[in-house]
Amino acid sequence: MPQDDARDPLPAFHADLDAAFAELWRLLADGVAHGRSAFHTPSVATLDRTGRPRSRTVVLRQADAATGILRFHCDRRSDKAAEVAAGRHCALHAYDRAAKVQIRIEGSAHVHLDDAVADAAWDGSRPMSRVCYG
Repeated sequence: MPQDDARDPLPAFHADLDAAFAELWRLLADGVAHGRSAFHTPSVATLDRTGRPRSRTVVLRQADAATGILRFHCDRRSDKAAEVAAGRHCALHAYDRAAKVQIRIEGSAHVHLDDAVADAAWDGSRPMSRVCYG
């Protein structure tokens, strides 16, 4: 069967690691800014107290390329908060089907409680979000 030459060429960032890294952060920042972005609601995986993986959808609130920090909110009483606090290892996954771009990130996490980061996040939250976490 002949190969389909009518396919769109791959974007330049597919063959350039630095360009891919820049595009990753651009897409994550777009996810923070736009609720309809595929990167607005990635999945975050943690490990429960028995070491089993647990994954759930979060809302991406910050993506800072300069510091390498991603921020999402959770209820301090949640299993997610306890798992992050206990293990600090986590993974994030997001996929944009239309763009055919997958982002996978593994790293460590930190729960901010009663500090300047938590206070700023609470102060910047919409009233409806405060109700959800209250």
